[in-house]
Amino acid sequence: MSEERASNEDSAEMRRRKLIEAARRQVEGVERRAETEPASPSRLPNGIGSVTSPLDNENDDSSLPHPDSFVGFKILREVHRGAQGVVYLAVQKSTKRKVAIKVMKEGPFAGPSDKARFDREVKLLGQLNHPNIVTIHGSDQALGCHYFVMDYISGQPLDLYMASEKRSVEETLRLFVKICSAVDAAHVRGIIHRDLKPGNIRIDSKGEPYILDFGLAKSASDAGTTMTTMTGRFLGTPQWASPEQAEGIPSNIDIRSDVYSLGVILFQMLTGKFPYRVTGSIQDVLYRIRKDEPDRPRKLRREINDEVETIVLKCLNKEQDRRYRTAGELEDDIKRYLTGDPIEAKRDSLMYMFRKQLRKYKPQPTIAASFLFLIVLSLATTVLWLRNAKQAQATEQHQREQAEEHAERLDHIRKKLEAVNSALDSRQEVTFKLYDDVKDFIAGSRLAGQSKIRAALSHTLGRNYRRVDHFDDAESHLKAAYDFRRETLGEEHEDTLDSANELARVYFKQGERRYNEANRLLRETLEICRRIISQDQPLILDVMSNLALVCKEQKKYDEARNLYEEVVEIRKDTIGEEHEDTLNSMNGLAGLYSHMGRLDDAARLHEVVLEIRRRVLDPNHRYTLNSMSNLGGVYTLQDRYDDAEKLLKEAIAGARLTLPPGHGNTGAYLRYYGRLLLRTGRFGEAEEALLESQAIMSGKYGEEDYQTIEILELLVELYKDWGKSAKAAEYSAMIPPSKRGEE
Repeated sequence: MSEERASNEDSAEMRRRKLIEAARRQVEGVERRAETEPASPSRLPNGIGSVTSPLDNENDDSSLPHPDSFVGFKILREVHRGAQGVVYLAVQKSTKRKVAIKVMKEGPFAGPSDKARFDREVKLLGQLNHPNIVTIHGSDQALGCHYFVMDYISGQPLDLYMASEKRSVEETLRLFVKICSAVDAAHVRGIIHRDLKPGNIRIDSKGEPYILDFGLAKSASDAGTTMTTMTGRFLGTPQWASPEQAEGIPSNIDIRSDVYSLGVILFQMLTGKFPYRVTGSIQDVLYRIRKDEPDRPRKLRREINDEVETIVLKCLNKEQDRRYRTAGELEDDIKRYLTGDPIEAKRDSLMYMFRKQLRKYKPQPTIAASFLFLIVLSLATTVLWLRNAKQAQATEQHQREQAEEHAERLDHIRKKLEAVNSALDSRQEVTFKLYDDVKDFIAGSRLAGQSKIRAALSHTLGRNYRRVDHFDDAESHLKAAYDFRRETLGEEHEDTLDSANELARVYFKQGERRYNEANRLLRETLEICRRIISQDQPLILDVMSNLALVCKEQKKYDEARNLYEEVVEIRKDTIGEEHEDTLNSMNGLAGLYSHMGRLDDAARLHEVVLEIRRRVLDPNHRYTLNSMSNLGGVYTLQDRYDDAEKLLKEAIAGARLTLPPGHGNTGAYLRYYGRLLLRTGRFGEAEEALLESQAIMSGKYGEEDYQTIEILELLVELYKDWGKSAKAAEYSAMIPPSKRGEE
C-alpha cells in the first residue's frame, strides 16, 4: 500500500509540475510577443479591425494538464492564454455542463502581486450578478495551482462577430447598450474593469454579449495602484486604454477610464477602425492616445448622424470631466437616441475651445489681457462670418438632407428585405409584392447614376430570392450585381467575391446541369480569397463550404472531405462548436460521411448537431428540422427504423406547421420518410409520401435534378416490390437515359 501511495504522490507531483511548466511557457510566450511585436490591425471583412494578439491554438497534448487534475471536472482543451494564466474548457462531471477553468500562473515566476491579482478577480466576479457578465462558480487549488471555475461562453469575440456581417447603426447601438449595462453593473459596485476590449467581450450564438476577464479590475477605492510594471512596460492593452492610463498616473484612473475604452470599442463597431492610429511602438501608441484627437465617425461612415457622433466623441474626450461619468450614463443616452428623445451629450462650445487654448499656452499675467482681447475679437469675427455664411450653409444642408433622405430610403428597403428573409421560417405568407416593388425601384430612374447602390440592392434581392427557391430571379439579380462589381471594383474586392459566392450557390441550387459552373466559379473565388484574406475569415470559409457541397454531389469525395474537415476545425477554434456556421459545416461533413458509406461517423456527427440545435434553437426551427431529417435518413440506412420514424415524423410535422406549402425542405423530409416506409414494407404509405415529394422536387428543381431522380428510383423500387410492374415501368421511363443504372 505504501508503494502504491508513493506512486500516486509521484504521479500527482508530475502532473503539478507539468501544469506549472505549461502555464509558464504560455505566459512567457504571450509576454514576449507583447514586448517584441507591434500591434497592427488584422484584416477582417467589412473593415472591422482588431489588434487583439492572436492566440496560439496549436494544442500540444503534452502541455495540457491531466484531464482529471481538477476534482469534479474533466479538461477538454485549452481555449485561451494570457498574462495572468491559462483558461481551459472542461466538463463538470456531475451536471455534464461545460465550464471554463482559469488557472493562475504559478511557480518561481509568479510573485505575490500575481496571487493578489488572481484573488481580486475571484472576489470581484463574486460580487457581480448580471446576465451579461460571466458567472463564477467557485475557486480552489489543484496540484499546487490556484484556479477558479466560471461559465463557458461559446461564441465569438466582439470584433469577429461584427466582422461576420454588416450591421446597421441602430443594430450596433442596441448590442452596445447591453455591453454598457453589464459594465455599469460593475461601476455601480465601484469596480473598474481597466481592460475593456473586443477580445474580452464574447457574443454567444443568440447574439448576447458577455463581459469577460476581470484580471486587471480593481475597486475604485484602490484603483490608484500602478498600471505599469517595474520596468515601465504597460500592463493591459494599450490600443483601448484611456489617456490617463497612457500617462501612467495611477491616481487619475477611475470609472471614466472604462467609459473611454467603451468609446473606442463603439467607434470600432460603427466604423471598423480605431479613432487614431494605433500601430508602431508602444511609446508611439501611448503618445497618440494622450495627444491625438479622434477622427470624426461621420467621415468614415455616412449612416452615422450628428447625434451618434456626439455620443461617441463625448466618450473619447481627453478630459475625464467631459466624458460620461459611468457606463450607465452612456447607456441611458444611447437609449434616448434609440427612442427618439433628445440626448444629453453636448458639443464643445467655442468658449470651451478658447479656455482649452488658454490652459495649453498658460499666458503670463502681463499678456493675459491682450490674449483675452484677441479672444473677444475672434468671437466677434466668427459671429459675423457665421451670419454671412448662413445662406450658403442652408443650401448645403438642404442638399445633404436630400442625400441622407435618399440613403435612408434605400436602407429602409434593405431592412424590409432582411425582415422578410428573417420571417421565412414562419407560416405567414411571404409577400413577394415587396420584392416586385424593389425590382421596380432598381429599374427606375430614381437610381440613375447610383450604380453601386443598384448593385447592393440587386445582391440583397437575389440572395433573398435564392433563399425562397426562386432561382431564376435570384440568378438574374446576382449576375447583375456580380458583373457590375467585377467591372468597377475589381475581381479581388470583397463585395465582388461575395457576389461570386452567392451566384455559385444559385448555380448549384439549379441542379446537376449547372454543377460545373458552380464548381468553376467557386474555385476561382477561393483562389482569390486564399491570396488576399486570412484563412479564418467568414467569407473564405463560406466559399470552401459551398465548394465542398458541390464536390460531394459530383462524387469528388476526398476533396469534399478535406474542405469540410478544414472548415469545421477552423470554425470550432474561432467561433465555437455551438455557432450556427460551425453546425452547418458539421452537418455538411456528416452528409458527406453518409454518401461515403461511413454511416456510424455520419450518425455520431448528426447526433451532436441535433443535440446542440435542440438546445439553442426553436424546436421547429428550419435548421433543427433539417437535423432531425438528416439523422432519420442515416438511421434508416442503419436499419434503426423506430428511431428513424420518430425523427422523420417530427420533422415533417414541423415543416408543415412552419414552412410555406410545397417548400423544398418538406419534399426532402418526405423523400427520407418514403424510403423508410418502403424498407419496412408499408407500400401504400410509402407511395403517398414519395409521390408528394416527387411533385415538390420536380416542380422546384426540375426533372433532371439528382433529388428528383432519387425519388423516381425509389418509386420504381416501390412498385417492383409491390408487384405493380406497369407502374414501375412508367416511372422508370421518367428517369433520363443518362441517369439510369447510376449508383
